[in-house]
Amino acid sequence: MNSNKVNENENTKMMTIYHDNFKNTEPGNVRASACVILSEPIDVSGEGIDLKTNQGGKCIVGSFEIHPDDFEQSWKSLYLWMRENGYKKSTQNPFELYHNNFTEHPDKKCLVEFYIPID
Repeated sequence: MNSNKVNENENTKMMTIYHDNFKNTEPGNVRASACVILSEPIDVSGEGIDLKTNQGGKCIVGSFEIHPDDFEQSWKSLYLWMRENGYKKSTQNPFELYHNNFTEHPDKKCLVEFYIPID
């Protein structure tokens, strides 16, 4: 895939899907998928590339404007809010959706949404 073409499309979003929980897994062993959200399918015959479709469903969503060092605390606060309000995480994986390149932000902040799928 031509990375320049992805960057040319301002509607293109990047995301990370977490397959393991940092609470139960050593940070170096946490599995995650780096993703590009596409509006139409592409050929994924290359090694290490998969095409996935979001299953949909209910999620708790936290919108943040934070420095990269604040991700862990932001996730913790969102999970705390979830528990305090009686929600339970589903079996689907949580993910982050990025809305900017933080290196281009005047304060080097990330515009990001955290999603926790719930039952």
